[in-house]
Amino acid sequence: GTLYNQLTEEEKALAEAVESLVLSGTASQQLEQLFALSPIIDAFFENTMVMAEDQAVRQNRLAILSQLTKKAAKLARFNQINTK
Repeated sequence: GTLYNQLTEEEKALAEAVESLVLSGTASQQLEQLFALSPIIDAFFENTMVMAEDQAVRQNRLAILSQLTKKAAKLARFNQINTK
């Protein structure tokens, strides 16, 4: 639709990467999977104004970041488990 046409290439790339991100394996493997997204995340922030004037565009960008945060938070909680 119209919204998709307004998305930056970096935004599309990040949305697809987050969508397909399924953290699996050991904690260190999951961290590697997350860190593999670093270049995509960096490119997104360098080339995309998250707080865009257009509310639909802004909401979409915030939703992508929220989804990424939720997936990363699961890993963070896993790493907080006390193993003593």
